[in-house]
Amino acid sequence: MAIDSYKKVHSLALVILPILSQYEYINIPLGFILFLLVSVPFIFSRFSELNVDNTWIVYVFLFVITKVFYSNLEGITDLIPVRLLIFTLILMIAQTTFNLELVMAQMSGVVALCIIIYFVQELQYLFTNSRMIPLVPFLKPNMVGEDYSSMIQRLSEHDRSSSLFLEPSYFAEYLVFALIVLQHNYKKYKRYIYVIVLCLIFLRSGLGLVMLTFLTFLTVRRLNTKRALSVIIVAVCCLPLVNFVVGDFGLGRSQELLDTSVYSSGFVRMLRGYLLLNWYTWYEWLLGFNSPYLLQERILGSELAGLYGNDDMSFNGFQSTLLYSGIVGVMLVYYPLIRQIRKSANSVFTVSAFIITSLMAATFLSPIMLLYFVLMKHKPIGKSR
Repeated sequence: MAIDSYKKVHSLALVILPILSQYEYINIPLGFILFLLVSVPFIFSRFSELNVDNTWIVYVFLFVITKVFYSNLEGITDLIPVRLLIFTLILMIAQTTFNLELVMAQMSGVVALCIIIYFVQELQYLFTNSRMIPLVPFLKPNMVGEDYSSMIQRLSEHDRSSSLFLEPSYFAEYLVFALIVLQHNYKKYKRYIYVIVLCLIFLRSGLGLVMLTFLTFLTVRRLNTKRALSVIIVAVCCLPLVNFVVGDFGLGRSQELLDTSVYSSGFVRMLRGYLLLNWYTWYEWLLGFNSPYLLQERILGSELAGLYGNDDMSFNGFQSTLLYSGIVGVMLVYYPLIRQIRKSANSVFTVSAFIITSLMAATFLSPIMLLYFVLMKHKPIGKSR
């Protein structure tokens, strides 16, 4: 009984990791700290079982070497990639202890709670033009340049709710991952899947809408003609709802994507980082430029300075891998994932969702990246019921 309870607590620590990691302690995400604390008994009893892919070990080695090479020796975090090493340790533990059935059961409950809070916030905003923000006041939010009071005010007056998350985009990333997890047992969790889809539409997230479109396409491809036709009919029937909810908001977001004259979120997340490659040498293209401090100095001294604010080093996951680790780093991180697509239909969903998310959001060494990596390494991933 005690062992079963421990497994449930350990699994729950993984499921809520993205929520807790919005807060930090000594510059380390709180979700990472909690998971490691819960994992202490496992580390002492089953340390020999921990393992990770050889390609990831090579990537860590490359990252450490280039980090030291570009280091200005101003601090331990500048010399040693602490976050990468913690990420790797958690990845090793989570891959060994991951229980898909338990994760699906717990994630369905957590997602249901988040969605209930979201729609309560939406109703509040509809009638009062403000909303409750369930943040923990004594914890430090992992948001640069904002204190607790200013964050509460911003979120309460924002045109989109975000449930337990600090940004609507973070909530969308978590919902998309939950959608990928729960589709492994569609028959049991189909009601949760429908509610998640509905919430993603109301959330008006660019990532959410892109993922829904792409996943619908993949679903149609893998079904027989009769079932595929029914999915297409449902999707077409949902178009008026999508148009009603998203409306001009979606058009404006798509226009922002290609607008380099404004500081738009779409352009910042998806395109801006690639412009830095114009100032990379051939060996930086190959192995990356692994120093945020020096990279920021290079930005401020270039024609791109006007597109970046102070302390603004925001890149999507793919850009971060490319900028800091070069083409070699991209191959080490993404090629093993692409190879997994051949394993099963479900792996296509998981790998595709991660790649799309990494092209649209800041996922580099994030809790969402960790969860995708763990799920993609789960061996029984090929069987969808």
